[in-house]
Amino acid sequence: MICDNCLRREKDTPSIYDAQSEAVRMIRIVMLLLQHIRDPQNNMHYITREDIIDVFYNNKNNNVNQKNLNKLSLYSEARIQTRLRPQKVGMYLLDWLITEEIIYQFIELRRLRSDSSILTYICRIEGVNENAEDLILAKNWNLYIK
Repeated sequence: MICDNCLRREKDTPSIYDAQSEAVRMIRIVMLLLQHIRDPQNNMHYITREDIIDVFYNNKNNNVNQKNLNKLSLYSEARIQTRLRPQKVGMYLLDWLITEEIIYQFIELRRLRSDSSILTYICRIEGVNENAEDLILAKNWNLYIK
């Protein structure tokens, strides 16, 4: 408890928050998005981490409008209040779900051009573990938040 990280955390006086309900909501959003991309009327070929965060926070931006994310049932529900602010905390929860293999992510690396040494990448969300909710309910999802 004397390292820089511990001292900084103590100075920030964060509280511990159980994000279990937000984790369950996030996987439900992913499952809806997986159904959404199967509809040929939607301008969406794969799911990104940003798509999930946009729906989770009910964002109103070009990404939401272009991909018709505002048509999803979880998007149109009354705005859910969450203590996971700012949005990077929600992204941290999403990364945690990916790390725990509850949400499956595929990362594709490509050369910018065939003769280039510069790589670009696409992170696609591919699926959800079939036991996702049980895995979430069996684990502690405590996050430090301000």
